[in-house]
Amino acid sequence: MRFGVLGPLAVWDDEGAAVRVPEAKVRALLADLLAHDGGPVSADRLIHDLWGDRPPSRPAGSLQAKVSQLRRALGRDRVVHQPSGYRLRLEDTDEVDAARFRDLVDRAGGVPDPGARAALLTEALELWRGPAYADFADREFVRGAVQRLTEQRLSVLEEQAEARLATGEQVLLAGELADLVARHPLRERLRALQIRALYAAGRQSEALAAYEDLRARLVAELGVDPSPELTSLHQAVLRQDPELTAIPQGATVPASSHPHPTPVSGTGLSAAPAGTPATAAEAPPAPSNLPVCLTPLIGRRDALDRLAELLRGARLVTLTGPGGVGKSRLAVAAAEELRNPGAHEPTTGPSAQESPTGPRALHPTTGPSAHGAAAGPHTHGAAVGPPHTHGAAVGPSTHGAAEPVLPDGTWFVEFSGVRTGTAADLAQLVAASLGISDHAPSAVPVSATGTRSPVHHLAAVLRDRRMLLVLDNCEHVVDAAAELATLLLRTAPGLRVLATSQEPLGLPGEEVFLVEPLPTADAVQLFTQRAAAAAPGFSLAPDSCDDSDRAAVTEICRRLDGIPLALELAATRVRALGVRELSARLGDRFRLLTSGRRGAPERQQTLRAVIDWSWELLSAPERIVLRRLAAFGDGCDLRAAEAVCAGDGVADFEVPDLVIRLVERSLVVVGDGPTGPRYRLLESVAAYATERLHEMEDLTAVRDRHLRHYLALAERAEPELRGAGQRSWLVRLDAEAGNLRVALDEALR
Repeated sequence: MRFGVLGPLAVWDDEGAAVRVPEAKVRALLADLLAHDGGPVSADRLIHDLWGDRPPSRPAGSLQAKVSQLRRALGRDRVVHQPSGYRLRLEDTDEVDAARFRDLVDRAGGVPDPGARAALLTEALELWRGPAYADFADREFVRGAVQRLTEQRLSVLEEQAEARLATGEQVLLAGELADLVARHPLRERLRALQIRALYAAGRQSEALAAYEDLRARLVAELGVDPSPELTSLHQAVLRQDPELTAIPQGATVPASSHPHPTPVSGTGLSAAPAGTPATAAEAPPAPSNLPVCLTPLIGRRDALDRLAELLRGARLVTLTGPGGVGKSRLAVAAAEELRNPGAHEPTTGPSAQESPTGPRALHPTTGPSAHGAAAGPHTHGAAVGPPHTHGAAVGPSTHGAAEPVLPDGTWFVEFSGVRTGTAADLAQLVAASLGISDHAPSAVPVSATGTRSPVHHLAAVLRDRRMLLVLDNCEHVVDAAAELATLLLRTAPGLRVLATSQEPLGLPGEEVFLVEPLPTADAVQLFTQRAAAAAPGFSLAPDSCDDSDRAAVTEICRRLDGIPLALELAATRVRALGVRELSARLGDRFRLLTSGRRGAPERQQTLRAVIDWSWELLSAPERIVLRRLAAFGDGCDLRAAEAVCAGDGVADFEVPDLVIRLVERSLVVVGDGPTGPRYRLLESVAAYATERLHEMEDLTAVRDRHLRHYLALAERAEPELRGAGQRSWLVRLDAEAGNLRVALDEALR
């Protein structure tokens, strides 16, 4: 049995299934015993902790009743009574996550290598599911334990940052520490780490500003000056002490974490000029900050090959597709393939959502461009201007179809943390990721206010660089991302951009590559592998399951539309529910699929959050049309969409453009139908839109429009079924069978 206090109180059995501890006071009793680390707690103390100043009429008997309930939940021998009181019997110190946390921290303290030490500390921090004793944080009996654990966690976060800084992760740390410092602004060790990370990432002015902010706060709030250690660090930054960027000898440095192996002063980029060819014999590994993969890339081989060919012939490629389909994973895999050909050899099957790694510059090879490749790439228009000029094309590169040599590396920039932003905001984020400081050499003139435009400054620094930028999650800042990409690509002819977005950037020369949901066989493989990771021993092998289990898995994958993130969320439920029960409960998928990976972005923690993210980006008319499209039983043609979706808030002539916008935003799927394009919602999007329809619409009016349209269709079809057009009308009615059933149900309601 395992107990969790690093977050809401939780209990799991030996198989990992949740153990239900009923009733609030029984849970409080368990929390009280856990807070004493297996030591005895007197009956009087427990009575006071549970009932405070208003004990029951028979306090001893009431306590005994709660103890009995707890024993029924945990097992009779788990709660021991002795003369000094009650205690929780722990068979192993690691049964409590707080003890496991302390053990990992102690082990890390004895590891000299900073990379290995950081890994152990990261493992310890991943045990935290939220604030310690989250559901009892206001109770006096856990206050001491909460304070100790919270302080220990902060100290471990600092130790982890120290270790990661020693391995060269300054670019990532500089961004990550900002939020932690904002929540603990007077913590000097944390500030010192932030200052060191900012300076090592080439952001000296921000490092100095961080020191000044702390100094002002200390004076204003405490009436003291910074410590001598922090003052010495400030002086070291001012004199640009080389020790601040030194990595300890013998440290294990992740290949993807060190941002500038051969830097141009102040830029963080390698010094090879754009005209210098890179060869395997003489070139060092190209720099990169690509995220590191925790699982193999399974499947997507064809998509990866087509994307690699696109990147050989185009300077701007945008991956589009619905939320959770794996755009980011595929983009990082493609970027890694450019750095290190053959780094990914996916087996037949699906991809996960994590990201890969691995160094090396490309060797030139030839190969055709994949402008017409399947899976949806297409070009948004002709390229503008001759190559290698300030009017350089956003489209095909001057290298023709040869694979690009990228001596200045491949760089990943995540935009999801920018809630709203201008091109200047995004440029600063790109510069930070590349380690480009605001005092880097640049031909951009300084304005009268003493500042440069961040966009033009970044473009000037990158002018002679040959590199790939991966701009991830552009959909919520699509206009700013398009503005930034346009200027960078026109100014830096050796630059290529790979973007991910739920909608295209809409630039001339942009190649759009649709990342589609996984086919059933690949989806089953992904689900099975993730379920086996969550529930050891799970398998679809003939000797491990029966036909009903295999059918349930296939049904799960079908109903979740082959979306990798949804499949991964579902797989975490297999240990507790089994696949047949899981399949049966998918009608309530938004309550069921709520257990995301630790460390995943908030928008990927639950299935609802994935679709919420897309919904929030829609205009009011787009939301109206999306939720009304949920009224259709099995998709519709454009004429039906106009008939049903027009009404309060949307004119009929607006519907076609709004449907097209929803297709571009990857919320509506378009396919071929008997009378032209047919539009449908993925099942999870349809379930979400149906909820919104019930919350926000006059259902009677929407259903009535649907009924009238399909009644008219049936009346038109009736005489045609006896004429020369019988065959085409039968095909049309077959496509509309789902909608005709919905209309019939409404007519009989």
